[in-house]
Amino acid sequence: MAVIIRLAGNDFMPGSNTNVETAQFAAALETKGIDGFNVTGGWHETRVPQIPMNLPRGGYVYLAQGIKEAVTKPVIACNRINQPDLAEKILQDGRADLVGVARGLIADPEWASKAEAGRADLINVCIACNQGCFDHVFTLSPINCLVNPRAGFERERAITPASTSKNIMVAGGGPAGLTFARTAAERGHKVTLYEKAAEVGGQIKLAAILPERREFLTMVKSAESLARENGVNFQLGREVDLSLIEQENPDVVVIATGGSPLPAPFPGGDLPNVVQAWDVLAGRVEVGRRVVICGGGAVGCEAALLLA
Repeated sequence: MAVIIRLAGNDFMPGSNTNVETAQFAAALETKGIDGFNVTGGWHETRVPQIPMNLPRGGYVYLAQGIKEAVTKPVIACNRINQPDLAEKILQDGRADLVGVARGLIADPEWASKAEAGRADLINVCIACNQGCFDHVFTLSPINCLVNPRAGFERERAITPASTSKNIMVAGGGPAGLTFARTAAERGHKVTLYEKAAEVGGQIKLAAILPERREFLTMVKSAESLARENGVNFQLGREVDLSLIEQENPDVVVIATGGSPLPAPFPGGDLPNVVQAWDVLAGRVEVGRRVVICGGGAVGCEAALLLA
């Protein structure tokens, strides 16, 4: 049988192994019969980003290349290689012999078949959020996926043809509306998605404001492409109200308009110098140089980062 070893291409820890030492180690292993080398980055003790979305796509291919220069057996490049064109370029440039895709296959189990068919535009791309995969692994919980609601629930959430095709109106073009619309259309329903903005995305676009969070827009692009491929009719710049519902007379109206921020939970929350973080992130309000942020969750921290 083939024996392949997984190596940290660089530990990224002070005083620990770099790509130089790892290449020497790999060369010694090859003399003892190792048949291949799977090269990742470092590990989670380091403060250097290894797998989140602020790591550039394919950011650690150079580590695999360093190993490949020291051995003759096949070398697999890993970490944030989730697009077929990037994988193909790595192979064509001779930087590795194989490419490892793990989280990308959780996000879209049909990754390989879509790549083979030349339909990379229909791949539900992993955005490296790590919320349903690595975060769950570390707590010994079952894996799921932020961009693939069927991951881990393939049997329970199997998509089967509907017994009766219905005319469905979806109000809201965020991730919930897009995913529902695509799923309903896959089942054979006639689906029209209405979004009052000129483009889809909803509140996910707020999550993508910071440069290191731009990968969230990939989630929107994938969801929209899959919905359109399955025949969803898009009506952008149109807000759903009672008159539109009466005019279109759908069988079902699905509300996917997202949440609203809570009002300030303290006296004076209605003063003009008290604003919502969402408005700050979206650039809808101006703030001065001295700012107090109430709330230290993801929204508060990212608003603080943006302002700082």
